[in-house]
Amino acid sequence: MKKLLLLLFVCVTALNVSARLTEETTTLVVSLTDGTEYRFDIPAKDPTLQFSKGAVKLYCYVAGEEPTTLTIERDQLKNIYFENEVTAIQTPTVAENAVTFRLLQPGTIAVNGLSEGDEVQVVGIDGRSVMNARAADSGQAVIDLSSHTRGIYVISVNKRFTFKYMKP
Repeated sequence: MKKLLLLLFVCVTALNVSARLTEETTTLVVSLTDGTEYRFDIPAKDPTLQFSKGAVKLYCYVAGEEPTTLTIERDQLKNIYFENEVTAIQTPTVAENAVTFRLLQPGTIAVNGLSEGDEVQVVGIDGRSVMNARAADSGQAVIDLSSHTRGIYVISVNKRFTFKYMKP
């Protein structure tokens, strides 16, 4: 544990010096299961994490120097995250006038956000036209491929928006 703390201190010191030299920094937070939390100011070049043989290795890069390495046993690690940065997939937002494709059930796809009369064409992977449909006044077209064979289909709206669908 003393070696771990010494290595963390060296990494933090090196990173803090480097962080002062550049304006683009973010904070990497490493939380351990015993409640200990370490914070690192990371310069613009991102750190590298390597997971292997029951341990996590953190490589901290400082300009002009060899990377500093920190090793933590996996069972001691609780969480690693970047503070003040988005590091996860956010819930997507859809514009009101966006064309969306939604799987209603296997083989049946709803295309929404259309204007009345928009053309929806379905083409098989071999290039043959499988079906055509027109959008209803509700702005929706329903494509039913349930009776067609397995394969990959390309659904195109007015030859502008496309969606690839793999029918199992």
